[in-house]
Amino acid sequence: MSWFSNYLFGDYSDESVVPDSYEGTAISDSFEKPVSSNLRETEVVSGIRYRDNTVQLDLNTPVEDPYAQQGYSNFGYGGDYSFVQQECYPNDSYGCHQSYSNFGYGGEQSFVQQECYPTQSYGCEQSFEHQVYSNVGDDGEPEDASVDEEGCYPVTFSFDTTQTFSSRKEMVRWVQDTAKDNGYLIVTKRSNKRGENYKIWFQCTFGGEHKSVATQRKTGSKKIGCPFEMIGFSESSGSVWRIEVTKAKHNHTPIENFEGHAYARRLSSEDKKLVKELAEQDIRNQSIWRTLTKNNPARKLIPKDIHNAVQKINAEKNVGNSPMQKLENILIEKNYTYYMRTNEISNEVEDVFFVHEKSFIMWCAFPHVLMIDATYKTNMYNLPFVQVVGMTSTNKSFTAACAVISAEKSENYLWVLQRIKSMLAGCMEPRVILTDRDFALMNACEQVFPKAHKYLCRFHIQQNINKNSKRKFSDKEWKEFVRTFWTLCESTTEEIYMYNLENFEAQLKEADREQVYDYMKKSWLDPYREKFVSCWINQTINFRQTTTNRVESMHATLKSHFPSHRNTLDKLVLYVDHVVAKQYTEIRNTFETSLRKVMTHHKNQPMLAYILRKVSIYAIELLSMELKRKEDGLRAYGASCGCQLFTSCGLPCACRLEKLENKGSFHTCRAWRFLSNASPKPTMDSEQNRARSRLAYIIQGSDRHVRNAYVSCPRP
Repeated sequence: MSWFSNYLFGDYSDESVVPDSYEGTAISDSFEKPVSSNLRETEVVSGIRYRDNTVQLDLNTPVEDPYAQQGYSNFGYGGDYSFVQQECYPNDSYGCHQSYSNFGYGGEQSFVQQECYPTQSYGCEQSFEHQVYSNVGDDGEPEDASVDEEGCYPVTFSFDTTQTFSSRKEMVRWVQDTAKDNGYLIVTKRSNKRGENYKIWFQCTFGGEHKSVATQRKTGSKKIGCPFEMIGFSESSGSVWRIEVTKAKHNHTPIENFEGHAYARRLSSEDKKLVKELAEQDIRNQSIWRTLTKNNPARKLIPKDIHNAVQKINAEKNVGNSPMQKLENILIEKNYTYYMRTNEISNEVEDVFFVHEKSFIMWCAFPHVLMIDATYKTNMYNLPFVQVVGMTSTNKSFTAACAVISAEKSENYLWVLQRIKSMLAGCMEPRVILTDRDFALMNACEQVFPKAHKYLCRFHIQQNINKNSKRKFSDKEWKEFVRTFWTLCESTTEEIYMYNLENFEAQLKEADREQVYDYMKKSWLDPYREKFVSCWINQTINFRQTTTNRVESMHATLKSHFPSHRNTLDKLVLYVDHVVAKQYTEIRNTFETSLRKVMTHHKNQPMLAYILRKVSIYAIELLSMELKRKEDGLRAYGASCGCQLFTSCGLPCACRLEKLENKGSFHTCRAWRFLSNASPKPTMDSEQNRARSRLAYIIQGSDRHVRNAYVSCPRP
């Protein structure tokens, strides 16, 4: 017997009732294509057969039952005949062709023909499974033959009613633990105290009837009216407790999976305390759940329980407070300096500016260079989050100030920068401000800090060029283009810049990419070259900061603390608090390291002897690299110095270090101005000592920008 489909419309033999579109349809022997294209292997044919042999196809289509008035159902629950025909798979001639299930819930006959897989029953052509339930319980499961007339199961275990307890708490815990060990959940139904008599009524968690009052959402209940009941009562004025079982039977089988019952998963008071402590430390819900279940593997908890507990803790903490009240409370609690700007008409808060206490200490000590950028996906309102970042003498970044603004417009940035300026009253204003090409931010910086130098981030420039021009190059050509562009950006003098620009132009025109050159020249080189090319930006002390990558790094660090990007504003402030506290600790560590530690390769350079443990290791490393460049470049090849270290960082460059060693005049360096209260000069036994002492005085006696930038532990 071939395995082609012999079950079209069940076991129909009367072809007159088969619709034309399905007549003669069968599966081919090769199982690759059907004989008729009207029916594919994966197609399901469904229908209902009535007494007059009429057929209603497709159970998904509303059925017009001609026998509805006679009390027939279409799905086998009182009707005549319903069936669902599904696909059949080959059995490699082992013989399994059909699989039937007969449920018979009051109808004359119903069957479901399901998919059939290869079996090892050689020669068997059909496999039948009959499940006929004559007595079905309320939960849809077949009832056991041992169920009594009241629908209850035999008692499988009994409580020890002779047991006595010293307190109510001990009794309740023993009752619930004993029942749980045997597969049941016992809960307190009610309690009553009259005089010295105290009674507690216990029932099964499935006891009682559910009365829903919901009108919108769909609800359900596990209550099935279980008759089990037990009473606990006190004797001797509550010093002795006993139990008495009044109804010992249950109308259900023991519980197999307690994870499906919320009562079994209830958190104890100790658990709630631990969840609260971990949640306050911003531990994620999944991690809290793993901690609780790892400590006690027998604990029946699901992640949703922890989520609900944390939500309840947050609701209790912030009861009666609006989101802005919660934000202001946390700003006051953490000792932030903050400002809020409200709408003049609606009185709604539009912008919030805040500065951490530790941030202000670091900001006053290092106000020289500020980098500003905004980011998104930090709060549930999708408002831009602005971070102002500075750098220390040890080359560490710190968050100077933060703001949440309603929009990236000039008026919003103007208000933020005005708050920055007011915070620095009496302190030195920034000399360099780095941003991306956000015109609203650039205009605001020009208005608030007209004397500061405003530079553009090279990284963002590169990103814009990538979007506009990368598709016009192959991978190898693009790498060469980027290398040439960065060589142009690093030009140390205007003459070198013009030379590199000519090479850049020739390279693009030779490759027939004049459009790319025109874009570069009109969009970046002509209007903004003085804001990102080294020969112009290094004329001011910028401490070699040419990008806003420090701000981007701060964004990433802050977001790494987020469990989700949909944070409330008070939660956002808490995460900022954690990040700033960590930064402050790391910066103090680098200060102490610079005061105590000496790098081995610095000892081998006599010129640096008098500034070891007095100047930050980062500054000493810059001088060490410049001394090496002096030997390898100036002396070996007669190259020009360029004075980039001196003009951008205020430290002696290669040519000035050469003059120090040769006892040349060094008074022309404007960063070498001595302090009037400088300590006495050490005894100079040799010209080498003289050069060392001069370098030490140069660094420690320079103006405040340079001194604070490199002396290890400055004070604001």
